[in-house]
Amino acid sequence: MPSGGKIQPENLWDAITHQIKLGVFRKDRQRNFPGANQHFLDYYGLTLPEVIGHNDDELGLNVHLENFQESEMQLLEDGVSVKERGKTRSRGRIREIMILKAPVYDQDQSLA
Repeated sequence: MPSGGKIQPENLWDAITHQIKLGVFRKDRQRNFPGANQHFLDYYGLTLPEVIGHNDDELGLNVHLENFQESEMQLLEDGVSVKERGKTRSRGRIREIMILKAPVYDQDQSLA
């Protein structure tokens, strides 16, 4: 990798998500997925086209929908990171997960 070069924002998502061995996803202000890494997709047995434009409620991923909905709405309102445990449905099984949700800001320091 060349040194001294500036990381382009469009490359940052790919650089991070290909290196980390955890499920990583993004959500928009309507709580829909505009992206997820391969580890996330493999965990749930989904493809990117199945995920994009949908939320976890529509995909049936969460056992207690209201818990995750509340924390996501709080993050959108306050811009404060959320760390929580919950139950998810993955490949026909209910599993315990730990989630860290963090806000991403645009150049104007607005919640993106």
